[in-house]
Amino acid sequence: MNALTPEEVLRVLKAACSRSVRDWAMILRSYRHGLRTSEVCNLKLADLDVKVQTVMVRRRKGSPAI
Repeated sequence: MNALTPEEVLRVLKAACSRSVRDWAMILRSYRHGLRTSEVCNLKLADLDVKVQTVMVRRRKGSPAI
């Protein structure tokens, strides 16, 4: 498996940001926290708690929720 270099990650994030802030946020969140595509796509507004700055993620493949 090949991983992106930090420079490649920055290029992806820059391209995503120029397209959509939503896309940028989804890519950044999944990169920083190791989320799978399905986990990011299943996020709901109700999963965000702005007051305590948390996001509830429904993990896949038997991982515990974070």
